[in-house]
Amino acid sequence: MEEKILSSILLRPGTKGKEELLKDMVADCIAELKDLLNYKPDDMIPEALCGVIKELVLTQFNLDGVQGIQSESQSSGGSTNYTSDLPKKLKMRIYKYRKLRR
Repeated sequence: MEEKILSSILLRPGTKGKEELLKDMVADCIAELKDLLNYKPDDMIPEALCGVIKELVLTQFNLDGVQGIQSESQSSGGSTNYTSDLPKKLKMRIYKYRKLRR
């Protein structure tokens, strides 16, 4: 699954030469998703969530370096807003696979 996701991400602009970084991000996103879904480390994530993992990785990749800045304004004093939550459309796709804690 990880290789399939990685090869799809590497087709995107700006990812050339970033294979090791993206491979690490894929592994991190899978681990975080398993935690969010209450899966055990050795549980398999459903194939239907490959697209979600890809979106999470690409979001993280695009935010890397700006550290989650959502918007920024510098006129007379400045203001910066940061993202700290999953987009609603991803939450809806993720939570239907969530397991109850035991």
